[in-house]
Amino acid sequence: MITHNGIAPLMTPADIAIGETLTAVQALNAGITTIVDNAHNLRSPEHADAAVEGLTRAGIRAVLAAGAPITGDDSSHYPHDLLRLRDRYFTSTDQLLTLRMFDSFPSPQSWTFANQHGLDLVVEVGDWIARLDELLASGLMRPGHTYNHCTGLTIDQWKANAGSGAAVDLVPRWDSHYGIGPFSPVLHAARVGVEIGISCDNELSYGYDMFTEMRFLMTIQRGLAAAAHAAGETDVPALYGVRDVLRAATVNGARCAGLTDQVGRIAPGAKADLVVLDLDQVHTQPFGSLLGTVVNFASIANVAAVFVDGTARKWNHRLVDIDYTALAREAENSRDRLLREHGTTPEAVHRDTDLRL
Repeated sequence: MITHNGIAPLMTPADIAIGETLTAVQALNAGITTIVDNAHNLRSPEHADAAVEGLTRAGIRAVLAAGAPITGDDSSHYPHDLLRLRDRYFTSTDQLLTLRMFDSFPSPQSWTFANQHGLDLVVEVGDWIARLDELLASGLMRPGHTYNHCTGLTIDQWKANAGSGAAVDLVPRWDSHYGIGPFSPVLHAARVGVEIGISCDNELSYGYDMFTEMRFLMTIQRGLAAAAHAAGETDVPALYGVRDVLRAATVNGARCAGLTDQVGRIAPGAKADLVVLDLDQVHTQPFGSLLGTVVNFASIANVAAVFVDGTARKWNHRLVDIDYTALAREAENSRDRLLREHGTTPEAVHRDTDLRL
């Protein structure tokens, strides 16, 4: 069995840089102009520098949520290395990359550090956090924080989220895929008035595709609402439609990234981060409602052009200024070396029908 705990300690800064670039380019190809990178394998300052290098190479808009590794003991530089990163790479407020603190091990102490140094937090929140109620009662929750997953929370914990002004992004596929909850808790968010964004979370386990995430989210929300109605509940939120999930993927995604004043909408003063869809494809032609077609039928194959800050990153269905064949070879070389160091081979992985990543 290969797990992230087995591979992560073996990753060098070069592996991090390649992985960052590959993920960012995959996102651009899929029509995603901005990502929040929960980077919780920054095992040294050099690994953190490599993460910045990889994202910069791709030309994507990104929030680097830098965090300590979730396995191993390579975390003595954290969280103080965030201050070095900020001073070295993030001195401008008008650049493609911004910095946040990813809190791998949430505690009042780590949240206090973030507040003291003006760092916004990204935290994976769920019923697995032993000190969650202590954090919720600490007075440290605030706008500028983003909470991922939020599975297994009580209604009082959801109310604390809502009252704090923090953003919440849910992960339609990941929670079920990895069994941390039966379904993403989209109804709970609606019951306390929290508008959610969408996270793809794990491009190693399934296709990196916001169109699929929107459809999963709408299916889950409508299925949970139907089950709640059948159970006789009276406070059931309205069924999602295409506008709801499109908002979760755009405007609310920008809120989760702390970039609502820059991206997520087409308006005067916003950055020119734009996606152009070609609907003259077999699976989207003929079409009726544009919104309905985009949400219910479109795919990566429809992404004709992508602009980030006015610069074309994809044009006429092809990536711009990226030799993807060469990048894929770099990634394959990185993967093959890591697998061999782990004690297996790429050939064995290709043949394995019961691989768990």
